[in-house]
Amino acid sequence: MGLAVYVHIPFCVRKCNYCDFPSYPVAGMDVDGYLAAMGREMSWYKGDIAGTEVSTLYVGGGTPSILANGQLEFLFEAIRHNFTFEADAEISLEANPGTLDFSKLNLLKELGVNRLSLGVQGLDPGLLKRLGRIHTPGQALEAFDLARRAGFTNINLDLMHGLPGMTEEGWRQTLQQAVALGPEHISVYGLIIEEETPFGLEYEAGSLELPDEEERARMFAWSGEFLTESGYNHYEISNYALPGRECRHNQVYWRNEKYLGFGAGAASYRHRVRRTNYRQVGQYMAVVSQGRLPLEEKEETAPAQEISETMFLGLRLTAGVQRSWFLQRFGIELDQVYGDRVAALVSKGLLLDDGDSVRLSSSGILLANEVFCEFLP
Repeated sequence: MGLAVYVHIPFCVRKCNYCDFPSYPVAGMDVDGYLAAMGREMSWYKGDIAGTEVSTLYVGGGTPSILANGQLEFLFEAIRHNFTFEADAEISLEANPGTLDFSKLNLLKELGVNRLSLGVQGLDPGLLKRLGRIHTPGQALEAFDLARRAGFTNINLDLMHGLPGMTEEGWRQTLQQAVALGPEHISVYGLIIEEETPFGLEYEAGSLELPDEEERARMFAWSGEFLTESGYNHYEISNYALPGRECRHNQVYWRNEKYLGFGAGAASYRHRVRRTNYRQVGQYMAVVSQGRLPLEEKEETAPAQEISETMFLGLRLTAGVQRSWFLQRFGIELDQVYGDRVAALVSKGLLLDDGDSVRLSSSGILLANEVFCEFLP
């Protein structure tokens, strides 16, 4: 089995009002120095993974497409120098529509990127401005068209519902416009209010006007109905894909399988050890310059914890957790560990159990976090 690799580009034009990811405005940042540090970090794992090919690469952020063409070439040269790839490897890159042009898209294709994830988030100009996005609806539509012209045949659109001031009709129009473009993949996320973000501070002050809980639930339910009717497979709580276009990289996370992460704030999980890098760019670069791994946290996962995490992460997938897969991975029957809990959640209508697999019901998807808590050790 191959390896999944994540590369974090923490730079943005500006931080969005909802974002708590390790990302920072690019002005004044030593981007070239950061890329060099990341290349050095990768080199330290080269011997450790010798003989293992990369099956998926995901370049995320931040805004990876903020990098200049020369910086993108430097980044991918470092990646190719330190890793070998399977012939059919999935190579994804996140892009903001406000940072793309035809030249950059052509370069990304030349560098081997075969899956593009566009952070559209919305197609209403007022809502985009409210989110703090730097692009307009027109730029989002143009970016998609340019990507198609550059030869991208696997494009994801990120969209958000439940936004301040959003109506159900406005959300329907946005999703209908998105589907009309014909992307291979659509990610539909409900807004999560994070502490210390601008939205989080507004929420604390009572000034953030959000759709109520019932409206948000209807937006989510309609999304699933509409996208399924439009030919998309609802394969994970927030993700929909045309047949065969499910994101292979993200499924590694949901199956709790091994991956390596590089860059500020990036996480890795191998040999039941979870590692997380320093979030601050300056601290990350300083530690790497000293010849040390930039690890802020390192935790060995106990067997019971690994089983627990694998169970609730696997339930994010609409196919659920297969009993045969669980037995093969852990050498123990799923029902020996979770039989009583599964039965109780089935009786509440939150899980479905067909004998071969356990998965969330439609009601369980709406209350997913409550279900996941039942599988904590």
